Amino acid sequence: MPSVSFSRFEREVLSLYAPPMRRPATRRKVRQVLRELSAYCPSTTRLTPTAIADWMADHGHRAPATHRSLLAALHAACRYGVSRRYMPDPFAFRGVGAWLPGDELEAEEPFRRHRKPAEIRQVLSRADLEAKSGEWDAARLRALVYTLAFTGAHKLEVLGLRPRDLDLAGRVLVIRSHPARRLKRRARAAQLPIADPLAAVLESWLPLCGCDWVFPHKRRTGFWHHCRPGKTPLDEVRALGERAGVSGLTLLDFRHTVGTLAEGWGIGELALQRILRHARRQTQDHYRHEDLEVLRAAAAKIAY
Repeated sequence: MPSVSFSRFEREVLSLYAPPMRRPATRRKVRQVLRELSAYCPSTTRLTPTAIADWMADHGHRAPATHRSLLAALHAACRYGVSRRYMPDPFAFRGVGAWLPGDELEAEEPFRRHRKPAEIRQVLSRADLEAKSGEWDAARLRALVYTLAFTGAHKLEVLGLRPRDLDLAGRVLVIRSHPARRLKRRARAAQLPIADPLAAVLESWLPLCGCDWVFPHKRRTGFWHHCRPGKTPLDEVRALGERAGVSGLTLLDFRHTVGTLAEGWGIGELALQRILRHARRQTQDHYRHEDLEVLRAAAAKIAY
């Protein structure tokens, strides 16, 4: 079995992840894990389960979801290395899922990914109050948090929306790829219903956006994505959460909240999968967290 330098292996793998073959975010993830592993493996034959264990131990501060994501990226890279006979398969001993027993480590996460219904109401009420000032920024932020809360869509799917993706009369929102924002998978393209509270907010916002984007950058040169620190969508949503008394709020929290509270709203597993558009049940489970209030409501229905 020929052993090659890890730097050569990294170059070959990254060439397979160059856009447009793969999304830039996917390539960054593969590059990150290979750069980190290079400190443990001067050559490909040194990429063993022991090296993976050492790497994980040295990065034990990471959230389990982050470790899982990087392990999946490493597994994909190793499949190429095995096909080239650069290495024995380091995942033959222990698969990606076996490195992190999900149930045990999810319970140890130091942060909560979903929010209580009362917290989301606080954030939406605060956004309503601030939008009454008539400021363009406040109206944009209000429309953003409403869209996140009532669709459960991924942050970039929402930020990349264009006015022609919205049919407010028919109460339909279309998520699709376009040159400025490629979807992760074709299956993520979908038509989603627009709830009445969201429709009312979007009807008041769209005449103000003044751009070919539903959520434009303040300069109207593209969608609200790349901007200076303190003014990114994440920064603005987090600050809104603080003003509403909900600390640490992120854009992704809304998606986790929809996934977690769906059962209490009477949304079945299949309907939730269509809303969140997950291809695998394992991925969907990542967005569903234990919530005592949901369980309490379900337990209240038990009768004999």
